[in-house]
Amino acid sequence: MAKKKKKRSRKKELHPVRLDPVKEFLKLLDSNKRLGWYEVFRLTIDLMFYGVTRNDEEYLKIVPKLGEDYVRAVPKWIGTVIYHWQLDQQAQDVLGMAYQQWGAADKKHFAQYFTPMPVAQMMAKMTLGDIKSEQFEKPEGLTLGEPAVGSGVMILAALNEILAQHGYWGVSRTRVTGIDVDRLMCEIAAIQCFFFAWAIAPVGEILILRGSSLGDPKELVPVAHWLHDNFMDQPPPTGLEQMQMF
Repeated sequence: MAKKKKKRSRKKELHPVRLDPVKEFLKLLDSNKRLGWYEVFRLTIDLMFYGVTRNDEEYLKIVPKLGEDYVRAVPKWIGTVIYHWQLDQQAQDVLGMAYQQWGAADKKHFAQYFTPMPVAQMMAKMTLGDIKSEQFEKPEGLTLGEPAVGSGVMILAALNEILAQHGYWGVSRTRVTGIDVDRLMCEIAAIQCFFFAWAIAPVGEILILRGSSLGDPKELVPVAHWLHDNFMDQPPPTGLEQMQMF
């Protein structure tokens, strides 16, 4: 009697589920029917900003305005961004793109346009060039400044490039400073820089300032500041003139 051939079991290949973080964010905003276009966007950014800066008092003030169900959905969206950035080991300007798409019909409140990430990445490669290890080994590490930070896209592109050239170590030895006159932009840039440090690699120092980069540096107001352990014993550079500006 012929033996029956055993069927070989084929294991299903598991592929990561890919979602578009920008589209998911727009869906999230659209799910809130109680507020106007600009208000829901602004409050959602405020909520995330006060969350990452651990300002519980201001965070709790926003919750009733947005609604508890909506607030619970925000961390799920953040998880989508973190998941994709970890998977790709590269940051994208998700909030800048969402800002432009959500505000396309509202030029009164949404009147800014940001450098597309592919262009920002090309500019980062051209500006940074071949980064030598010696630049990170200085006590203050590598210092970068963005005088008109906007959504933070140029900082993200620079961090992507540093990561590609020098990995985790290079990013952890980098200080970035972003300046903008618009408080909303400062918050968006801070959130996305925090996402990078959380999802991909800890950044040596992140400093976001509100004000004009053309004015008196003493008038710049800190909006967000994170310092990695590598630099806890090192003094920050004094004056924006010491930073490599884009």
